[in-house]
Amino acid sequence: MELACTSKALVSMNGFDWEPANEIGRRFWMHCFHRYAKTNEKPSLPFVSIISWGDITDRHQIAQKASVVDYAPNTMDGLLPSLNRYQRLFLMVDDGLRFCHAESKCDSFRVVFEKMIEQHAKALLSLIFVPSYQEGSKSASADYENLRILTWPSCTLNLTTPPLSDKDNEVRSSVAVLIGGDLTTLRAAERRLSADIPVVICTGTGGLADVLAYFNRCGLEKETWQVPLNCVLCHLPIAFIGKLKQRLFLQLRDLQVPEPKLEETASRVAKLLFSENMVTFWDPLSGETLADAVIRSHTKCTPGGRINETLSFDQFTQQPDLEHVLTCLRAFNMKLFKHPLLPLDLIDSMLFMASVYLGRVEMAEYFWTFCQSPLCLALIASCIFRRLGDSVAFDRFQTLANAVAEEGFSINVQASIDLVGGAVMASWGSPTVLELAASAECKYFTSSRPAQQAINYLWSGGLTCNVLVNLLALLCPPILLFPRILHFPESYAFGLDQSDCQVSVKPPETFFERLQHFYSCPRTKFCWSFLVCLFFLVICSATLLLPLQPKTIGHLEISFMVLISLRLVGSVLSLIAGFQWAWIQCLSASVAIIYMLLRIWGSTTFTYAYSMAVIVLVLFAVELLLYCYVSVILGPKVTMIGQMTWEMIAFLPFFLIFLLVFGVTEQAAIFPDRTGFDTSVVLTVLERPFYRLFGENALEDSRGEGTSCTDPATSTGCPQQSIFAVVSIGMYNLLTVILLMNLLIAIFRLQKLDEVIELATLAIHAPSLEATESELDQHKCAYYRPALLVYL
Repeated sequence: MELACTSKALVSMNGFDWEPANEIGRRFWMHCFHRYAKTNEKPSLPFVSIISWGDITDRHQIAQKASVVDYAPNTMDGLLPSLNRYQRLFLMVDDGLRFCHAESKCDSFRVVFEKMIEQHAKALLSLIFVPSYQEGSKSASADYENLRILTWPSCTLNLTTPPLSDKDNEVRSSVAVLIGGDLTTLRAAERRLSADIPVVICTGTGGLADVLAYFNRCGLEKETWQVPLNCVLCHLPIAFIGKLKQRLFLQLRDLQVPEPKLEETASRVAKLLFSENMVTFWDPLSGETLADAVIRSHTKCTPGGRINETLSFDQFTQQPDLEHVLTCLRAFNMKLFKHPLLPLDLIDSMLFMASVYLGRVEMAEYFWTFCQSPLCLALIASCIFRRLGDSVAFDRFQTLANAVAEEGFSINVQASIDLVGGAVMASWGSPTVLELAASAECKYFTSSRPAQQAINYLWSGGLTCNVLVNLLALLCPPILLFPRILHFPESYAFGLDQSDCQVSVKPPETFFERLQHFYSCPRTKFCWSFLVCLFFLVICSATLLLPLQPKTIGHLEISFMVLISLRLVGSVLSLIAGFQWAWIQCLSASVAIIYMLLRIWGSTTFTYAYSMAVIVLVLFAVELLLYCYVSVILGPKVTMIGQMTWEMIAFLPFFLIFLLVFGVTEQAAIFPDRTGFDTSVVLTVLERPFYRLFGENALEDSRGEGTSCTDPATSTGCPQQSIFAVVSIGMYNLLTVILLMNLLIAIFRLQKLDEVIELATLAIHAPSLEATESELDQHKCAYYRPALLVYL
């Protein structure tokens, strides 16, 4: 228990004979871990440890019995990078108490221990669920009855490391703790040493442990340590050998070693103890804890020591810049970092990510409270659960992230904005908090006050002016010479010095500095792109409305082709730069190239070229609609149009069934004697029921009153009077116009669409930094602009 608590262990106990003890054991160990985590800030061992009560003694059985060993979580399309091989951590304890002789010390200890667990379990105030792992093997041998094997082969965090051999896994997987023991235990310890597994020998526990302790204390001198292992006893003095053998033989006889094997056993004991870097002795009376002895065994020049050094240095991390730190004390301790800590630099963050990987939401929430980067980790968890489709867990961690942001905003406005908009993580691809929120589509988080303030600053570049002044400055740059018309920022919103104050910046003084600052902000670039798109829409409309000559190309059309060519170059550059809507620009430019080629080809392709120009005009209109998506007023409407369009597309197959059935029915009833089948029949079958949706019923045809027919009785091309056709038209109008259309309207009013509308219309702007407390309360949920966030 001490070792588990000192190593900050995540514990799951199995192997008791009766089921209630299993459950009590798990909760008891978890309670010990919680208690330790609250009172200790820095753990002694930086690993996740899971203690299983049973007899799993080798790597093969571990791989079979513990499914967590081979668990490999998804990297979420590269969002979560893999860790190094030494961060695959797992701790298992085999204490040899499961199969012990009746009335033995081990059996007595087990009875006392179970009673102690029951007493502690009664005092627990809360029961916390931990993942249960498979029990140990029930077929144990006496070889390991008194040998405790502590192993940490692999937890769940290495994703892309190539598979290792069994030898490699054992080298870095185990530490053997010897308590008591006999000849068979000696063989087990030798096998561990041959696999480069360090052994901690507990002196004063009787049996083999005391024999080895006495041999080490009285029988070996430092000058004999350099002697080859196979000649240890031959190089010792005669008197010393006799004394050593006499004492050792007496001890070995107590261990029931046969007489002919005494010499061989003594030699094996000497060889074992000459493994200086692999053997560590622990005396309970020395004041040193067992956990310290285990740590001491790792600090030697052993594979375990190299593992410990690797754990303390993560090759995949960078040193974060912790220069800008603000500690906020409000209901809970929260640190706002300019560059937050890495999500895997501390044990709490590692436990949090492991819990998220395993889908243990409650456990992840508990570990999240101890992390020093709560905002970033909550958003990372939201990204994971969003990809996994777990909406409940996604909402919980989005709520936690929103609570941290709002709490920070109520404590220190500038620090919270600096954290949300300017904090860059040193790993995971170096994202900002807003990028994580955009990746996870955390709408409520991006609607929070600090997120809105950060978005507004990024959008405007700190410039303060109204829309009219911004457009005038865009079209007439000399307006920038007037300082009071357009205000430039005097401080950087995403920079705090060590005294938690805003970093002052020098406002641009010269005209060229003002020009560079104004035209480099995202809002100006966006407005310029919008005006360019509007200009091309007007030019394309004018080109199509003016008369075009099939055989000659006019000056206006030539100008339009030149502008389209320039736009193609700009579209390719936008696509390379990763502009969000570059795809539709490239699409319109590609169709425009087809138009130019058909137009240059000659008069024979004039009609097709004219059609391509119309498609270009439609694509310009769609692109202009996307620019309106960012508008505060038009954005919610465009969002509604987009949602309704997708719902209508999904509804069309259902509608086409009715359209086709009633179209064929009416055609067969009105023209029963028609001969032949061509495309006009297909168009008539689809055209008539479609236009009836908009009130074009054409009842004269169903009554046989076609105006172009003079003799309906003898002409096969004239409609025939049919009562069945009239009835089918009425049934079609009832089912489609009344039933299906209202069903489509009802689909548009689903809760999902209502949530989008609610997010888009709750508020228009986030409050300014100088807003009063009452104004802040009125803007707790600000307008969410997803397109603007992605554009930034």
